[in-house]
Amino acid sequence: MRLYQNTIASLRCLKEKINTSSIFGARLMGCFDCFRYLPLGYNQQWALNGQIKRQYIFAELIKLFHFSAVIETGTHIGTTTLYLHKQSGLPVYSAESDQRRGTHAKIKLLFFPKIRIFLEESKSFLEKLTALLPVHNNKLFFYLDAHWEDEIPIKEELTIIFDRWKDAVVMVDDFAVPDDSGYACQKWSKEKTLCVEYIKDIIMTFHLTLFFPLADSKSETGHKQGCVVLARDQETINALKQAKTLKTYALNISD
Repeated sequence: MRLYQNTIASLRCLKEKINTSSIFGARLMGCFDCFRYLPLGYNQQWALNGQIKRQYIFAELIKLFHFSAVIETGTHIGTTTLYLHKQSGLPVYSAESDQRRGTHAKIKLLFFPKIRIFLEESKSFLEKLTALLPVHNNKLFFYLDAHWEDEIPIKEELTIIFDRWKDAVVMVDDFAVPDDSGYACQKWSKEKTLCVEYIKDIIMTFHLTLFFPLADSKSETGHKQGCVVLARDQETINALKQAKTLKTYALNISD
């Protein structure tokens, strides 16, 4: 304990001299953050926004499909990343564009060899996955997070995914749930919200079917962020329709 306290004290002194605007400085701060919060350990309670109903959805998807890997955009500090791995037992590939948070996560998850974290933005990360996880014989689950920037690449992400992995299952976090305003979602302005209308052109292009949480927001815990599950392949869609935690959304094409 004394060694840990002395290490933190030394890191605090170093912290004052670090230029956090540089990549090196941001990564060094990520190291500091990891050691600083090391005693807190791993708390599964805050995975997937601390939402127990969301966790039930993921657990059911793992039972419904034989995924070969889990893909995550928006590692943050790795809490959900580790949860996805522990609950599924699958390899997890995760991307974080913030150098400080990503470095924190890389150190935190250093001893989990099935978890790979990439310090880069999501589009280049997904492009790289084509080589790492060939389309054939790889059914993937994608968890798309990190939708809090002014400009998010959600449309580009979905295009890359469904253009390559046609039988993928994709969950998008921070998504508006129709007819349940109790679920929070990402809003950049009054006219711009992460919702069905925002990605409607992608839905139409790939003929996607949408599924929303069956549980209402009043029964959810944690941050109560909305989400949507998307699928293109008919066999995958049929399986999702059997899920007890999801409900199929009837898209009004004339909207």
